Amino acid sequence: MAISDKISAKALEIHNEFMDFQAGTIQTTPIATEVRSLAMAAILGDGTEAWMAYMKLFAETPQELDHLIPHEDSEELQKRRAYLAANGMCSLGTTQTLLNNVGNRLDI
Repeated sequence: MAISDKISAKALEIHNEFMDFQAGTIQTTPIATEVRSLAMAAILGDGTEAWMAYMKLFAETPQELDHLIPHEDSEELQKRRAYLAANGMCSLGTTQTLLNNVGNRLDI
């Protein structure tokens, strides 16, 4: 599965959780909360471990994870990685924004 497909799948999980929350069938939103917490730690500079923990949400293989970790490569890839982290901050609204400015540009 492509990285963009994994991002979309996570957004769908959050959407389903949101719908359950709105319907009153659940009282907490652990998926959205986890994504937001990991994104915040990655953004605020808890170090490489925090960044990796967030990106593991979207990587199935070591190669994909390595691709999502910042390296001295193209500015375009760096921007897409930054957007992916920033987009995760929206909590339940993440379903609408997780792929914004990322699309399939991080797929390998």
